[in-house]
Amino acid sequence: MIFFHVSGQKSDSLHFQNYSNAISLSKSSGKPILLFFYFDGCGACINMENKVFTDSTIVNYVGKNFICSKINAKKGEGIEINMIYKAQSFPTTIICDTNGVIIGKNIGLLSVDEFLRFCNRSINRNTSLAGMREMYKQGNRSADFLYDYCYLLYGGNEI
Repeated sequence: MIFFHVSGQKSDSLHFQNYSNAISLSKSSGKPILLFFYFDGCGACINMENKVFTDSTIVNYVGKNFICSKINAKKGEGIEINMIYKAQSFPTTIICDTNGVIIGKNIGLLSVDEFLRFCNRSINRNTSLAGMREMYKQGNRSADFLYDYCYLLYGGNEI
């Protein structure tokens, strides 16, 4: 499913669950988890929260397709959670399937359109990080695939 941003209108904002609830809700609903790693005072994180996570297109699309959790990587339980996912630059957005496998990872500030593309790419088996990793393991070495795979790895700060 490809979803394009056209509205630009503001709505409420995304509804974030605590991490434990997000894991439980993901398993019971079958929806992937969107993890947003930030820290207090992070300008790019605040920008994403104020401009991207309040956009009506994002609120509707993400609210319908994901379970969201916002994690302060430098405070409380967020420190322990971040030991699992290893976010080092902020903001970091990670999408996991219901089994906790990372299927999408992006580091840095994204616009509304970029965020929608990231979400769509992450839930598509052929373009997700996990899917492309599997295709690479199976021997896909076509030039177009390698370009796309390296671009994805670079965006997730994995190369």
